[in-house]
Amino acid sequence: MRLSLVIDELMKKDLVNVIDEEVNSLEITTITRSYKGEKVLLFTRVKGTDMPIVTNLIGSRRVLKEFFNAKNDHEVYMKLMKACEMPIKCKEIPFKSSSFTRRIGADLGRLPQLVYYPEDPGPYITSGVLIAKGVKSGICNASIHRLLILGKERMTIRIVPRHLWQLYKEAVNEGRTLPVAIIIGTHPLILIAASSSPPFGVYEVEVANALMNNKLEITKSPNYKIPIPAHGEILIEGEITAEEEDEGPFVDLTGTYDIVRKQP
Repeated sequence: MRLSLVIDELMKKDLVNVIDEEVNSLEITTITRSYKGEKVLLFTRVKGTDMPIVTNLIGSRRVLKEFFNAKNDHEVYMKLMKACEMPIKCKEIPFKSSSFTRRIGADLGRLPQLVYYPEDPGPYITSGVLIAKGVKSGICNASIHRLLILGKERMTIRIVPRHLWQLYKEAVNEGRTLPVAIIIGTHPLILIAASSSPPFGVYEVEVANALMNNKLEITKSPNYKIPIPAHGEILIEGEITAEEEDEGPFVDLTGTYDIVRKQP
């Protein structure tokens, strides 16, 4: 299910606030913080882009339980643990049957250029699901990482030493780049699965499929043939190289600026 359809369902349950006034990216941050996660926010008029923007998508336990069809936190936890232990392989469909609605080509400038705080070094992608497939192992991984946009065709990514890092080092040790696909605007259960930590080798998209009662379809990305969820709003493909750039500073979960690091 595409994110737009998820939003439609949440609207029927009065879980979305629609903001039609024109706003810039810093105003989006201020407004989002003021709601303290109570409702999903849909900004329909954002300066510099024709794309609507959704924030607070999983900002409250009420919304989280709605996605899990759960009565309480314990039930959410148990369903997630079961999905991590018993992932389900997805049905594959041709890419031409997928439902990606936005194609940005090789120009990242066509994305909303969101700068969240005044000292950010540039616009960031913060909720894209990054999917990689090991160049030697063939292991697939879905995870979420902040991505600093450096130009029309270049970004730098904050990678910590977890599963994506293992696939990246595998590629570097082979003298190769790591092909990746980035999906922006997908089902919230895919975001949750990509934020979880099943054992290395368990594909988080299959965890999401277990959470979605085996209703999640996959397709192969057009350039690198990476198995990805078949339905989303925006698809970007690229390669993580061994070249490094400054990443940060960026405000993290502590509410303070993280340090600047060299990142691929």
